[in-house]
Amino acid sequence: MKMFRVLIAVSLFSTLSVYAQECDFESLFPKSVKKTQQQFNMNNGGKLSMTQWLNVETISESRAKIASNIICQSLQGASYTGEDEEWSQFIQGAARGLVDANATNIEFTLVGTDDATYHGKLDNREYQFIATMDDYKQMMRNITLLNKSRNQVITVSISGNTVIAEEINKEYRRIVSQLN
Repeated sequence: MKMFRVLIAVSLFSTLSVYAQECDFESLFPKSVKKTQQQFNMNNGGKLSMTQWLNVETISESRAKIASNIICQSLQGASYTGEDEEWSQFIQGAARGLVDANATNIEFTLVGTDDATYHGKLDNREYQFIATMDDYKQMMRNITLLNKSRNQVITVSISGNTVIAEEINKEYRRIVSQLN
């Protein structure tokens, strides 16, 4: 259950494809997916609408679970800036989520443009965490995309035990390639 709290805490930005225009990512998943929606009132009187799609599957050979998590955040009454400080706050929030979930040995990697999976036009940050959670080494591949014109942030996080790193990377590439 701690992994799901971390997935929710790992918030990312927005996207330009047809999926992001309507903030609907259900069709990216091969099977039925759990969809939740929430709305939060902000201190400045604005609102944050958040929709999450979560799919968890068991990889048969290893019996390890892979979680595919997409969060779309739409802001009303305030604007995302895309400034370095804002990006830093998003990534620090993700790291805090890991700490709050009692993760240890946290490793962070910011992916450079040469190694990036996403090649679209939106401002974005790709990054990865590896951490120990409940005595298991977990890998979390993430991308946050910012769509300023829609005032949306899309977060994609694919995670699971490092024994299924190949499957995590494959699923991450599959979903992110559809956002290009």
